[in-house]
Amino acid sequence: MLTHCLRFNWLCLFILATPHSLYAAESGLNIELIISKHLGLQVNRVRAEKMSGLSAIVASQVIKSKVACLTELGRCSIVAQINSPQGYIMTLINWYEVYVLKQSPVLNESVEEGEAYNPSKVVFKKQFVKLGTWPSKRKLVSSEFLKDFKPGDAISSYMLRDRLIVVAGDVVTVSYLNKHISIEAEAIALSSGSLGSEINIVRSSGEEAFRAIVVGPKKLEVKI
Repeated sequence: MLTHCLRFNWLCLFILATPHSLYAAESGLNIELIISKHLGLQVNRVRAEKMSGLSAIVASQVIKSKVACLTELGRCSIVAQINSPQGYIMTLINWYEVYVLKQSPVLNESVEEGEAYNPSKVVFKKQFVKLGTWPSKRKLVSSEFLKDFKPGDAISSYMLRDRLIVVAGDVVTVSYLNKHISIEAEAIALSSGSLGSEINIVRSSGEEAFRAIVVGPKKLEVKI
């Protein structure tokens, strides 16, 4: 019997008044196998922990299913269309936190807020890390820490920010560029920035501020 309808944007999920155990049977899908195939990884390198959703998806009832991952959140969902024993077609959506076995950077010494990444303070350990949270090597070498961290902390992307190479108050060199000429002049940084960021600068006190792109330590560019 139909009891109620849940709406997720355009999708309406029809929930049947059937016992929970019906969908929690041991014949459920191999969630980690499905997600590992989607991610292109071996199944023994993936762990999935159910977050929310409906009851377990029974493999024998599945008509079709698909995986969608939000890497930046470390989560994957499985959307399955199933045939219920009562003859209804239902859509079940379950969310999972996903962890991947990787060589992960771990601090072996304490670090302070604003301190640049230093490989001598890091060891790499093989462990399960939440999907999408590990920084690339390129990210590591161009980053600094957001706050103080202690030995044993595994380094994630959330602990890092792009290293500031211009700090508010710095006297900087600005190149004014167009197709034909390049002129350099000094200015004062009104805000801090990392490589590639756009910050406010001013030529001298009392003048109007304008924007420039950080291209190096205390070096900026303005295209005119």
